[in-house]
Amino acid sequence: MTRLLLFLYFALMLIGLLGYFTADGPHVTALIPSVFSIFFASLFGLYSKNKMKLKTWYISVVILSILMLAGTWRALFLLSDLGSDSTLNSSAIIARAVTAIVTIISFGLTSRIYLKRRSS
Repeated sequence: MTRLLLFLYFALMLIGLLGYFTADGPHVTALIPSVFSIFFASLFGLYSKNKMKLKTWYISVVILSILMLAGTWRALFLLSDLGSDSTLNSSAIIARAVTAIVTIISFGLTSRIYLKRRSS
């Protein structure tokens, strides 16, 4: 389960990097999933090496996941994000949707790990 979680963090990093390098012009905002994946992986690394308590790790992941999903939700569903010229292309929408799905799955895995380790 932890390998899958690390794989999802790596997938978030790839989504951000692909968005940055494959866009019409390099947009720094495309790197947001990559930055979050670095935070997620760093928190997991601290927890794995017993430098962070289980509850602290879980709460940190919850807060970061909520922030990431809030940004993705806004970008996907608010019309104000389209701007006046409606330049948001389909690849950006797909990248944001995949980012939201990966974040939800990784949050679910994190919750499962937390509940399993808390009970033992």
